[in-house]
Amino acid sequence: MDNEDFTLLIQNLQRPINCLTDQDRNIRKNGLSTLLKEISKTNKSYQIKILLTTNLNKNLLHTLNDPI
Repeated sequence: MDNEDFTLLIQNLQRPINCLTDQDRNIRKNGLSTLLKEISKTNKSYQIKILLTTNLNKNLLHTLNDPI
């Protein structure tokens, strides 16, 4: 996976990342499921890079109190 592929992956993950802060619980759950499915397909170094270069961390913090 090169930088172009990584950029495309981040663009495709942006919607599920944004869904994590939605008020609707089902949207948050679907966003989290999509993220887990797509991120698990990548190698470990890209998983770490995704966490460090996106707003995923901030949005995941919003879901900590939610039992979804």
